[in-house]
Amino acid sequence: MPNKNNIIVIGAGISGLTAAAYLAKKGYNVTVLEKIHQPGGFVHSFKRKEYRFEASTHQICGMHPRYLIPLLESIDVDKNLFVRSKTLFECIKFDDEKNVMEDRFLIPSGFDAIKKTLHTLFPEEQKSIDSYFEKLNGLGEEVCVLKSVTRNPLKYIIHTIPALLLKNGKGIIRQIGKKHFKNIVLLKNISNKEATEYIKNENLKWILNTYLPYIACTSSEVSAAAFMAMNFMYFKSGPYLIKEGTTNLIKNIIQTIEKNGGTIKYNQAVKKVSIENNKAYSVETSSGNIYKCDGILAAMNPNDLFLKFIEKDKLPQKYIDSIEKIEYSLSVFQVYLALKIDIKDYGFNSCTTFVEPSKDSDENFKRIYSNVEQDRNKTSFIITNYSNYDTTAAPKGHSVVCIAELMTMSDWETLSKEEYNRKKQEIEKIIIDKTEKITGIPIKENIVLKFSATPSTMKKYSSIPEGAMAGAKINFNQSFEKRTPLETPIGNIFLAGATVANPE
Repeated sequence: MPNKNNIIVIGAGISGLTAAAYLAKKGYNVTVLEKIHQPGGFVHSFKRKEYRFEASTHQICGMHPRYLIPLLESIDVDKNLFVRSKTLFECIKFDDEKNVMEDRFLIPSGFDAIKKTLHTLFPEEQKSIDSYFEKLNGLGEEVCVLKSVTRNPLKYIIHTIPALLLKNGKGIIRQIGKKHFKNIVLLKNISNKEATEYIKNENLKWILNTYLPYIACTSSEVSAAAFMAMNFMYFKSGPYLIKEGTTNLIKNIIQTIEKNGGTIKYNQAVKKVSIENNKAYSVETSSGNIYKCDGILAAMNPNDLFLKFIEKDKLPQKYIDSIEKIEYSLSVFQVYLALKIDIKDYGFNSCTTFVEPSKDSDENFKRIYSNVEQDRNKTSFIITNYSNYDTTAAPKGHSVVCIAELMTMSDWETLSKEEYNRKKQEIEKIIIDKTEKITGIPIKENIVLKFSATPSTMKKYSSIPEGAMAGAKINFNQSFEKRTPLETPIGNIFLAGATVANPE
């Protein structure tokens, strides 16, 4: 589409705003339509009294010179907003009968520091560690090369040709592409569990798989390439935290949009997208506003867009079927706490601590999916200490903490208001009680503020089905070329966000 065309971006989450900033800088007339009263979606910080909390997202990875950094530069995001965490994470295994800690590892950030730490902890596994990191680095660099190719195919022609051969070539010709991207080819079609079978020490394997809850998938159902690509982004170029909260990042992106003539309209829930001759020409909102357009970037879940907002006779049945079959990830229950103690004084020095009853991800996820209330004391959870990396989040000597537990939507949406509040309070109490018992942090007697977000809350602020924290599941059926593509059957509608494929 030529510059100066009117582009509607649906959704002011991080992907919608990023796309809007990029398009505005390219000279398009951009209007962002946001369903609720505020931008950011999951990427949003907010204050209660003297304490600052994060809605969900609190760190980013992928600050690689061929991955996220060029994108941030292209939309004028201030790199000084980001600070690298000194620790990668802490992981704790607890006895699910006694609710006491058994094993505990604190892992530093930085590729070489992580590798050195693992060598020290597991000297008998040195060869396995070296092998894993060699594959991890090879795979990650190949993913970054593909990202560079999508941005500037001519500049990276030496990689563009093999990428095209891998995608479209046949026989011997395709072998050239397979050789160039050997790690992606090797790891794409095997599970992460299969790819790490050669590692014998269960603690080492557990540490390398610690980030599985972030994609809400087990080691058996996610491809090795998909999970290891994320590990690479954290190990090599993360985790990074945003100074004074993620809303700072959102404000920075909005400044770029507005500086380049773009606008954001809040409380504009989309009601209808009008199509003629296989092109979208207007978007109508529930408030009665109609926005004419030459193109649409839909940074939203495709279920609503194609099953509610567009007449079905405008779409191929095969495409409708594919949208209806999208599987969404688990949601999350989050307990937000302001405490009048510094939890570092109780030995918790990482920003992120994963606490799990089993070192086997399949077993941990089995318990989550069971939805059996009596199993709540035996499920895994994640402790995020915002004040550990940003002293402005809480008064000195205090802590701002979020305890998050993966959860299905289950019956949350069908409960009466009274039932909903009762269930919310019950789960909140269970999570606080078991966290206090396992960690030894005196939570209950030091609470200044306490409130929770359920899977329904996550859905309300993201509009993602099931309140899915990771969007569409990143399993074998929904990874790489099997993920919903950015292009759609409607010629001038494109998708973005956690449900669709990356451009590479």
